[in-house]
Amino acid sequence: MRLMPGVNAVQVITQDKYYGSSSVSTVVGHGPNFMYLQQGEGTYAPGSYQKVEWTWDATTSKWYMCTSSHGHATLDAVVLHSTAGVHLHNATHDQCGAFSNSVLSPLTLDVAGSWVDNWGAYYVITQDKYYGSSSVSTVVGHGPNFMYLQQGEGTYAPGSYQKVEWTWDATTSKWYMCTSSHGHATLDAVVLHSTAGVHLHNATHDQCGAFSNSVLSPLTLDVAGSWVDNWGAYYVITQDKYYGSSSVSTVVGHGPNFMYLQQGEGTYAPGSYQKVEWTWDATTSKWYMCTSSHGHATLDAVVLHSTAGVHLHNATHDQCGAFSNSVLSPLTLDVTGSWVDNFGKFHMFASNVWYAGVNNVTYSTSGIIGFGPNYMFVIKGEGTNASGTYEKVEWTWHSNSSIWYMCTTTHGHASLDAAVLRSTLGVHVGNRSQDKCGDVLNTVMYPVSFSFNPVAKLISSIQN
Repeated sequence: MRLMPGVNAVQVITQDKYYGSSSVSTVVGHGPNFMYLQQGEGTYAPGSYQKVEWTWDATTSKWYMCTSSHGHATLDAVVLHSTAGVHLHNATHDQCGAFSNSVLSPLTLDVAGSWVDNWGAYYVITQDKYYGSSSVSTVVGHGPNFMYLQQGEGTYAPGSYQKVEWTWDATTSKWYMCTSSHGHATLDAVVLHSTAGVHLHNATHDQCGAFSNSVLSPLTLDVAGSWVDNWGAYYVITQDKYYGSSSVSTVVGHGPNFMYLQQGEGTYAPGSYQKVEWTWDATTSKWYMCTSSHGHATLDAVVLHSTAGVHLHNATHDQCGAFSNSVLSPLTLDVTGSWVDNFGKFHMFASNVWYAGVNNVTYSTSGIIGFGPNYMFVIKGEGTNASGTYEKVEWTWHSNSSIWYMCTTTHGHASLDAAVLRSTLGVHVGNRSQDKCGDVLNTVMYPVSFSFNPVAKLISSIQN
């Protein structure tokens, strides 16, 4: 657990230890809202015992902490010492003896994500794990600019502890990383080891001991977009999700030509992990995809599983294990352009945005997150009736004409996952014999030239 009190002192608390920035105490016992600590190295009274009490605020995930008794020579003494009335926190009181309570807020590991360093090495960092290309370490605690790691399988010193420090550059979204202390047998040892002056990065200095810092840059998932494979299956991929036609998986990390997925609802093995690799063909904007490893119970397992030789695509080979790769081609949004519907409302669609309006001064904007050959997923935006919600829009082209029949088949969802997973079978029908959008008729969209589309004119004037 990583926590920060109101005075901005960082605490790292495990099931049996309580760490300050350069101190360690042992949790010798605890209850639902108290713990007994034996003070250790770096504290003001090593060897003594104290009681810490708190009140948890579930609405904010913060807790109000009070050292209600301290300085005892034995655990017996601190347990037997009454602390009735010392600690109190509620809507009207905030009391720790004669003072107020310390307020502890949870810390998020800001460098969680997918990264590449200046040596070409790739990293996937989550809130509790630090992955190299074929190694795993556990994040046992962290602050705003440091983390403690226990080295794991595939590292040079499994079981040992190290401290990693960094400086964040907000102008570039890069961070300058330094392993400032390593090779420790215990977490106590790495916390208590001073790293003052080891790491430094500013306009004039770039120092990690006797070396320079590693520079980590964010990775963008290059295959994000809307795709169709050579089997006729459609995919919508965002920076953090992988959607099939009625399934969703989470992208838990990625590199330039691979991603780790946790299978979700609608997949064949929800909860399991898999690795997807690909080769990009820049001449055709297609990519050759292979699920090179699957069915793993943990992310650790899939990262550590070697997939060497499973995926191969070049001029002479097309291999995904014993099969060929899936070929994914980019989709184009067929309804791109300017339209007027049968209610007199104007619309303009681009690959990622939908503008609508009824005259030069009234319009709405929604984002198009992904699409298939006859549907799109939309996040409602400014000027709509439910900004921030997700919906699915389906359509049918009129045979032998440029008219299409549009239906919002599901709407009002709090997440894209929900909109994708919601079945819309039978909601939309548009053909010569039936015109149906749920209990009403489809909206009919007619092509319109730019010169007659006031919404397009308005958007053009805004953009210019």
